[in-house]
Amino acid sequence: MKASEISVRRNQIVELLQEKGTLRVADAVRLLDVSHETIRQDFNHLEQQGLLKKIHGGAKLADIGSTADIQFREMRHYPEKLAIVREALRLIPDNYCTIGLDSGSTVALLASKLAELSPKTVFTNSWSSMSALMDSRHEVYFSGGRLLRSDKSFHGNIALNAFRSIAMDLCFMGSSGVWNHNGICSANYQELDVKRQYIHQSAKKVVLMDSSKFAVSSFLEIAQWNEIDILITDIHIAAEMKERLSHDLQVITAAP
Repeated sequence: MKASEISVRRNQIVELLQEKGTLRVADAVRLLDVSHETIRQDFNHLEQQGLLKKIHGGAKLADIGSTADIQFREMRHYPEKLAIVREALRLIPDNYCTIGLDSGSTVALLASKLAELSPKTVFTNSWSSMSALMDSRHEVYFSGGRLLRSDKSFHGNIALNAFRSIAMDLCFMGSSGVWNHNGICSANYQELDVKRQYIHQSAKKVVLMDSSKFAVSSFLEIAQWNEIDILITDIHIAAEMKERLSHDLQVITAAP
């Protein structure tokens, strides 16, 4: 069985758990049309990933420690995004550095995992990222500015001025759909200036984007691929797309 088919099935298991709370092995076998042993292997893998907890005869959604985690675990493509975040964590040096966090659900999920790292200085215009970092050991700077409610981020002149003179060692950025574009995109014109500022002021630019974004388009292209250093996506990216992008930047594929 292909790795992509396994990943799709495991994503379906997580979605069923989010819907039902618990899932019996027998029900999973029937709904997904696979063997009992396959479901047990899936449950073992997802338990190791922290997504579920095995119980007698089945599994339940893993215990969640905070309201922010509930929001993250209700994301679409959560297993893929979690795998992307784990690859992103590998790029952050052990020693002190400055990090920029753009808006976006995958970037906010990364913010929630930064507590595992030694103290850094983090700059963000994302309310979700800032909230995830509230109880961390990191020194956090939040831009403020004009609220864009659709993704809980702040923009405009206040946000631009907040970080205008800051040099960041690396930044992590999100993107909306990139189909029919030659770079990262946004669905909102208001995001343009702040996203461009992250690019200009960061030594290393990293985009976190699950492969579903390659199938949908967006309103505005923010930056071309050759302005980005690294793209981290999941293993469902088409081989030809990965090869084409690899001419412009490093492409890392993450397996759930």
